[in-house]
Order: sequence, then C-alpha cells, then structure tokens
Amino acid sequence: MNHTIMRLTALCMLVVAAITASAQTASANVAGLRIDNIGIANRVFRMTDNGDLFIDQAGMHMEVTMEVATSFLAGHRLICVLMPESPDGNNFRDRSGDLMSMGAITPVSEQASSSVVLPIPYQWVVRDGEKVQSIIFTAMVMDMESEGEPILTQQTIHIDPSQVNVNKNDLPGHMLGQLFGGGGRNSQSSGGGLLGSLFGGPSATTSRDCSACDGLGICPHCDGDGFFNPSLCRKCSRDPGVCRRCRGEGSEEVEVEIHDSLF
Repeated sequence: MNHTIMRLTALCMLVVAAITASAQTASANVAGLRIDNIGIANRVFRMTDNGDLFIDQAGMHMEVTMEVATSFLAGHRLICVLMPESPDGNNFRDRSGDLMSMGAITPVSEQASSSVVLPIPYQWVVRDGEKVQSIIFTAMVMDMESEGEPILTQQTIHIDPSQVNVNKNDLPGHMLGQLFGGGGRNSQSSGGGLLGSLFGGPSATTSRDCSACDGLGICPHCDGDGFFNPSLCRKCSRDPGVCRRCRGEGSEEVEVEIHDSLF
C-alpha cells in the first residue's frame, strides 16, 4: 500500500511540475500600435541581411509607440521590430536591406506591459505623394538570448486614423527640440561653425567622421552586438551598441585654430 501511495504521489508531482512548466512558458504579444508624434531628427536602428546592426537617420518621421505584453520574460532584453508592409504582404527594401526600425524593452516583472517608441521615416510609408487609408506593419518581438527560436511573436497590424494621436499644439516645439537638441547626424554644419568664428574669435569648430567608429555610429568594441545583449560590452552599456564617443552621430566636433595671417 505504501508503495502505491508513493507512486501516486510521485505521479502527481510530475503532473504538477508539467502543468507549472507549461504555465510559465515565455511569451510576448504586440498589444497595439499608435502614432503619437512627428519628429525631424532621430536615429533608426536597423539590421543588414547578415545580421549586423547599423544606424540610419530618420529625417522627417512618425513616432510609433508599440505596446507589448509579456509573460515570464522579466529581465530579458527584448528587441522590438517594425517593418512597413505593402498591401500585397511584401516588406520594403533599399540598398542596405529590409526597411525596419528596432528598439528594446526589458520587462520588470513576469507579467508586464511595456512600450517603446520606434521612429518610422515618412518616405517609408508614403510614396509619390499617395494618400493611404491605413498603414500596414509587420511587428515582431525577439529574444536574442533565447536558446531556441528568437522570434517570440510576429504580427501584421494596421494603423488607421483612429490610432493617430498627434497633438498639433505640441508639434512645433517637439520638432524644434529634436532639431536643436543634437538628435540628428550633422545637426550643425561645419560651414556655420567656421563663419561664426570669423566674427567671434580666433578659433572655430568643425565636424568630421568620428575617429572611434569611422563615422558608423556603432560601438567599435562590440560592433553593435551590445544592442542585442548589453552584457557583451561594458564600453557601450549606457547606450547599448552605440559608439560612446559620438553617441551614434557618426561625427565629432574638432576645434580649428584660425591663423592670424588670414587677416
């Protein structure tokens, strides 16, 4: 009798363990997309066909907020991806690869709701001045540290006018803040710095390709791998995957001395 009870107890424990393991399966779901603002200077994280990270410039862009619901992924760095899609279900490409915008979230609890703002360049979705009734995106959430399939979810989502929440009253200030806040590459031309110096003193500043990353904006120590897994590189831990010298701008300012003989 004791052996029977022990076997039943062991069987029950196995069943409970199986149910618990099943209940704690990691998952992610894109709960929604909305357009919250319009921007003019921001960086876009993209990936080449070979899986290498690179930084593009968004120019005039929409700021799309992706809402993500996750289960049992606390502490994981998840990569969120938005790719504009044509009505026939194809993704767009350019010479660098698929058009995509990537950002990262790190859920703080086992059942979490997180959000990330992803810039989508205006020309990615509006071509030749066409008017669109809705914008179609492929939305993905990836766990690059996963030992199995990294894509946790892949969904097709339509954004219609009801999901556009741009506050027109705040728009000018927001765009100017980005423009003059150093958010875009080459936001201050070298010519302007030199002209200003002619009337303001014996020195000036000009810009050149960043000497650390050769103008790529990517961390030269990890080649951008820190973006996907910040633990791989301490050099860019504050801004994963990004060159800490130029902060992703790809350029740096240098001081130019103007010789007295010019005058």
